[in-house]
Parts: sequence; structure tokens; C-alpha cells
Amino acid sequence: TATQPTPTPTSTATPVVERCEYLRNGNFEAGPNTDAWVATNSSNRVDPLIYRTSARTGIYGGWFGNVLNYTDILRQVITLPADRRDATLRFWRYVRSSEAVSSDRDTLQLLLIGANGSEQIVKTITTAVTRNQWQLETVSLDLAAINGSTITLAFRGNNNGSLVSSFYIDDLTLTMPCGDGAQGAAAAVAAADLPDERRTAAVATGAAAAAAATCTNRLVDGGFESGRLGVGWAAIANTSTRVYADPAIYTRRPRSGSYGAWLGASNLNSVWNELVQTVQLPGNIQSVQLRYWRYLETAETDRARVYDRFTAGLETDKGVQIVTPQQIDNTSSGRSTWVQQTLELPNAPDYSGQTIWVSFKATTDGNQPSSLYVDDVELVVCGG
Repeated sequence: TATQPTPTPTSTATPVVERCEYLRNGNFEAGPNTDAWVATNSSNRVDPLIYRTSARTGIYGGWFGNVLNYTDILRQVITLPADRRDATLRFWRYVRSSEAVSSDRDTLQLLLIGANGSEQIVKTITTAVTRNQWQLETVSLDLAAINGSTITLAFRGNNNGSLVSSFYIDDLTLTMPCGDGAQGAAAAVAAADLPDERRTAAVATGAAAAAAATCTNRLVDGGFESGRLGVGWAAIANTSTRVYADPAIYTRRPRSGSYGAWLGASNLNSVWNELVQTVQLPGNIQSVQLRYWRYLETAETDRARVYDRFTAGLETDKGVQIVTPQQIDNTSSGRSTWVQQTLELPNAPDYSGQTIWVSFKATTDGNQPSSLYVDDVELVVCGG
């Protein structure tokens, strides 16, 4: 009897599960005025958290922080498909901070919030991570056990009362098997979407457009080397009983060169003084950032209560604050050393062609004196 050939097994192809995108306005390019994202904060401020000055690509990005004692949340309700396995969230983040390099005091958290308000912290990014460059985060989300048809995805920023930090996010995607709630087929992960170590702090706003734009320092005599007022800067000072002439620019403690600014006083109490420069912004600007070095000197010994305070701010030419000023006071860290700080102007394009003030102010009480020395000040304007 002839031997029959062994039959060849029939192979069955593994079905390919089509994946879809579930986030709306994940790249923020629809701007802040949509119903995709909802922004809230601890101070009830008008703060949409979606700005033109914080994009990795395109025009818009998410921006958290930059305000002391501040919590801000950006959230979106996601409609879930029946098959929720293998949910993957990808987003880019960029961290800028005035905190010490090793400090983890300020944070950005990724949350899942259930229909009953329960919170699951999926990931926490602190100011101790590598700063001043865009980094890609890829997070697997366990949604299979979620009861109900929706889940809220949220980012929560938190700044403590010490030094300010900013967290930027952009180009978010949330992919799952296609089903209810899908916004369209998932885009392939581009080869370019790999961590780019070449993005550095020189990209002042993190925006691709700003990176390509011309950035210039618009301040005159930011190093105070003229040695006098009138070359860019103006000043006013008074105590509780009198207005007095204060040159504001001294040789006492410069960071570089021979001169620097001095606010407060070493031998006077109840002092108020201010140093101001008027700046005309060009048209079509993309970003504005104030950079300065400060040195805090105080005779106050109580580090729990604020007695003497100093601020750095940006104002209209009528003295109206256009961003929350940065406060340095007798409780601040970084005493008796030079510390660089930065202050970004939100919605900078809205101020194209306008005149603004750069201001440094001091208010001290009647107890122990305090001084703030300022030097090497820049107002870096990109675009225009």
C-alpha cells in the first residue's frame, strides 16, 4: 500500500486589531475655546491652560504652573469602547523651574478620574527630572476593569510656595481598539517622535515656531553698567514718612561688572521702592520671557512668616499686571546667593505692538531690614 503524504496544516492568520484615537484636540491646535478640555485652578483665575507660548509643534500647547501656591487641572472626558485593552497614552512634556536642580517640590500628575470622583494617580513628573528639553512619555493605561462607558483623563500641576516652575505638554494621543468614542484611525507613531536631546533651554517657550524665530533682548542697560538711572531705568522710593531720592543702581553687590540694582535697604525699615523700565514690543511676537538674577539678603530670622517682600513683574504702561508677579520674600530659599529666575508672559501674541513695563518692587515692614539685589536682567522677545 502506498504511503500517503502528510497533510500540510492550514495556517490561520491572526486578525489585526485596528486601533483608533480617542482624544479630542490632543495637539491643542483647536485652541482653548473648545469643549474638548476643561481647565480649573485653585485661585479661580481666568487660566485656560492652553496657550500659544507653550507648543512643541504647531501653535498651541498646554502650560501648567508658573504661579506660587497654585494647583491647575486640565481634564477631558473620554468615551470608552467595549474593548479597552491595551490603551496607550503618549504625550510630550517639558519642565522649566527655578527650584534647585534636585528639588521635586513642584509636580505634574497624570490622573484617571472615575464617574464617582475617585482618583488614580498614574504618573507623577517632578522638577527633579531633566529640564529644558522635550521628552516623550509613553504610558499604558489599565482601563479593562473600568465600570461605565466613560473615564476622565486629567493633568494636574502643583506649584508650592517656594520658587515657580512650569510644566508644558503637547502632542497627546490615546489609542485603543476602535469602537464607541473613537475620533478616527490612530496615526502611526512617527520616527521623529523619539526623545530629542537637542532641544535645550535655548528654546525659551518650547515652541517650534519660537525656535525658528529671531529672539532679541529688548531691555536697555539690563546689567546696570551705565551706573545711573535714566539710561533705560526709572526709580521711586519712600518710607512711611517721606519720599526720598534713591539712585537704585549701586556698586554694592553686582553679579557681574561693576554695578547692579538694589531694592529694599540694609539700614531702613518700612521702605517701599520700585525700579521700572518701559519696553515697546514689536508686532507679531510669539513669546516674551523676563530673565534676571537676584540675591536675597535679610536680617529677618523668622522663615515661617512673610515680613518683607519683593516682586518681579510685567505690567501695562498704566501699571496693570499682565502676569502674576514673582514674589521673593524673607521666607524664600536661596538666601545670600545669586539665583536666576524667569517669568513668562502668557498669551504674548496678544501684546504685539504694545508698550509694557518691566518692574521690580520692594515692600519692607518696620522690623528687621531686607535687601534684594538684581543684575543681568533681560526681556527676551521672540518673533516680531
